[in-house]
This record gives sequence, structure tokens and C-alpha cells, in this order.
Amino acid sequence: MAYLRQAGEQTVLVLANLGDRRLSRVRLSSEESVLPAGRYAARSLLGGRSPAALRVDAGGRISGWVPLPALEPFETHIIELPTTR
Repeated sequence: MAYLRQAGEQTVLVLANLGDRRLSRVRLSSEESVLPAGRYAARSLLGGRSPAALRVDAGGRISGWVPLPALEPFETHIIELPTTR
């Protein structure tokens, strides 16, 4: 499960594996515009592994972003997405 939340200038992604099996290379994409185009330096708000940077295309869509190499069973990440345009 993954969803974005925005409050003012802050954007946060919540990413969770709700299953009992490890998930590898989970890819996130959006069909609609979700963020302004640019590069975002993803930062874990709970500590632990550092997520990969995010690139949002000119249409504001996310395409095939793999934030972390794997998600363990019942693991949750809260990732801040500050822009580095």
C-alpha cells in the first residue's frame, strides 16, 4: 500500500507491506499528475534505510520509482519528499 499526503509545502509518502511475505523492488507509478515535475530527495522520517531519489516527469507523474530494494513483512516507511529542483 502506498499513498501521498501533502500539507502546505511538505509532501510525505507512506509505504507499507501489509502482507506476510517479503516484497522485492516494489515499483510505484501514478496515472495522474501528483507532484510538480522535478527531482525529490527522498528522506526516511522513521530512520533506517535511505530511499532512492524520485524523479517526477513533466506531466507530474511518477513512473516506475523503486524507493527501496525490498519491504519486509508488515514493514512501514514514511518518506518525506523535499524537492531539489
